[in-house]
Amino acid sequence: MSDKKFFDVNSGMPRELKIEGKGATFPDLVKSTIQSRGLTAQTVLKRLKEIDLVEEDHIAGTVLLKQKDNIFISADHLDLLDVGFTAIGNLANTIAHNIQNSMNEEAKFFQRGSWDYHFKPEKLDHVRKVIHRFLRKTDKQSRDLIVSLSERESHKDEVTVGISMFYYEEVP
Repeated sequence: MSDKKFFDVNSGMPRELKIEGKGATFPDLVKSTIQSRGLTAQTVLKRLKEIDLVEEDHIAGTVLLKQKDNIFISADHLDLLDVGFTAIGNLANTIAHNIQNSMNEEAKFFQRGSWDYHFKPEKLDHVRKVIHRFLRKTDKQSRDLIVSLSERESHKDEVTVGISMFYYEEVP
């Protein structure tokens, strides 16, 4: 969903990808995203089908992503923990960058948090739902922004740019 080659910009929906061939195919997607892990397109397709993230049309020879956001290629707790640690690492890198650039406001990366201490436990379900709705809307806007600013074609020596958001609760 972050590469215009694999999703329709107008509808915001994933493209149906051919399993074989040239151009915007499923193997091309796998090669461009996880080539360093040595996984084949068929291995990735098998795993995505196991966790019900894609729908394969054997007659047409295509595959379609069923879920657009919060995609994890594994339900394994250690893999999910790895995703979490990656997010923590990104935050730590932002903090380190901002410390190094503390005297140069224009060089700093955006880093903010919003919180309050006055929530009744019995109202947390409502608070979670409202904040979740807000974050989903904001997430869509941030994804659209990232996509609009990124290059149309893959290039050597690319840099990953991201916007992260998360919700937390702290019990005293």
